[in-house]
Amino acid sequence: MLIPQESFFEGLGFVNMPELSCNGCHRGTDGCYYHVDHFSHSYVIEVADTEEDAHNNCFEDAYLFPDDWDESKIIAEVRDTLVKMCNGEM
Repeated sequence: MLIPQESFFEGLGFVNMPELSCNGCHRGTDGCYYHVDHFSHSYVIEVADTEEDAHNNCFEDAYLFPDDWDESKIIAEVRDTLVKMCNGEM
């Protein structure tokens, strides 16, 4: 079962952008747009620099997390990485 998108963003101060073409897109505190997707046994953080790019589903893959980790570990690692990305630490 896939982890719900909101599990990654809840409480981080990201703004849900449901009007954009990508289901689960959130604007980060840094003004970039983020989405977490699942591909071939991995969760991936995807990022778009502008609202236009996000609207056109032009996201760049940023970080991968194996889906064979415990669900709570995946969520914690993704959330930590999202915060660090927004703070310019990654």
